[in-house]
Amino acid sequence: MSDDILLKVPHIKHGGGPKIFLDRIKNPLKERGVIPSECGRFDVELAFITRKRKNDKPCILRVDGCYYQHTDLSRNAAIKKSIRNASHVIYQSEFSKRMCDKILKHNSNTPSSVIYNGYPQRKVEGIKTKEDIQKDSFVICSTNEVKRVESSIKGFLEADCGKHLYVIGDYRRFSKFQRHDNIHLLGKMSNKSTLSVMKSCSYQMHLSYIDSCPNAVVEGLSVGLKVLCSNLGGTRELVADNGIVIEVDADLDFSSRMTTPRHIDKTKIAEGIHRLIGMGDVPKRPDLDIGRVADEYAAVVKRFAK
Repeated sequence: MSDDILLKVPHIKHGGGPKIFLDRIKNPLKERGVIPSECGRFDVELAFITRKRKNDKPCILRVDGCYYQHTDLSRNAAIKKSIRNASHVIYQSEFSKRMCDKILKHNSNTPSSVIYNGYPQRKVEGIKTKEDIQKDSFVICSTNEVKRVESSIKGFLEADCGKHLYVIGDYRRFSKFQRHDNIHLLGKMSNKSTLSVMKSCSYQMHLSYIDSCPNAVVEGLSVGLKVLCSNLGGTRELVADNGIVIEVDADLDFSSRMTTPRHIDKTKIAEGIHRLIGMGDVPKRPDLDIGRVADEYAAVVKRFAK
């Protein structure tokens, strides 16, 4: 009889962080005797953010945070209930856990752990660089509004560091910057092409507001980029000694009416860019390998499998 554990995983139709993570961890889990499946019988359930249907099996809940803007707080009810009823909660960062503890104000005794996202680092060597990317350049990997890309570009121009910046994502809001010879708006790209651009660069900018554990930064660190990030969120935990954190956001007490600040002082960004360029060699990041992440997930699953 097989000792494999059957793990129910969510069916995610569209792309984005959760699907990228799930696709990456499935095979490493199989190699550790935990077989992910979207249907059929199962021993343990892995749910993302909320549990859709209650059953009599243990549930491991993966949480990246909760709603923090005043107008959205009522949407936290399902997350709070799911955390309370879970067998174990995996938070994507220490920040995510602190955020949920404060905003949800739950007195849950549910055991929990913090496990960052990962990237299959054995694939790094096989990623081809792009010949048309200028060496020693900067890259931004998303144009989502909370990533504060316009401020990032303005800060880069203010730094006047003699390098190039490549921006990946929908650039219609930033088309005015195309007149600058060292700003390159690449548009939407596949994950494979994005990784090729990233590996061709030396630095990454990720000045997002309240990002729990961005896959883009995990990827950047895995291919050896030095990262400039903002201080509020889980990104600074990921970056650690591999980049520069700029203090641009006031810490949250998670009790006031919070909104997303869209702009950052360009002089602070420019200062951070020069500090980033001045850094020496940074350590490799085997702690962010998807195999190590799968070890931790498998250990939690096996703890609850009967």
